Amino acid sequence: MRTFSSTVQSLINQDTVDFFFLIDLEFSTTYRLSSLPYNVTFNGNTYEANGAILEVDSPKFSSVVDRESYRVVVVEDEDNTFKTEIENNVVGKNITARVGFFDSNGDPVLNVDDTLLVYKGYVDSPAISNNFDNKIVTFEGTSPMS
Repeated sequence: MRTFSSTVQSLINQDTVDFFFLIDLEFSTTYRLSSLPYNVTFNGNTYEANGAILEVDSPKFSSVVDRESYRVVVVEDEDNTFKTEIENNVVGKNITARVGFFDSNGDPVLNVDDTLLVYKGYVDSPAISNNFDNKIVTFEGTSPMS
């Protein structure tokens, strides 16, 4: 059974739970992205809020080993940073996803013990989709069975 800090437990017991994501993509350079509308410092690192995170899979808790993968969808790769990373092979590189919560004042709680590690694994299937309005990059993380 997963245990939570007392702070997290009190926050998730509220009627409404507001949360955000902190994503680490450890490629040729480590990219730290946040779903917050502003940059934040977490665990001594700055997580950029450039609107890059479009979608992150919901945390999935399982008591068995299954074939579920984990997806992080990034948008606005205007300078082809992630396209270049994919061309240089990101398969097998690290992805870490954490969920953080907002306190009753609407401020992010950024203590390491008060965030939840929801995925830590490796890139399995990167993909780029360009619909001429924006470029969408998807990094799919490996499942435990891969």
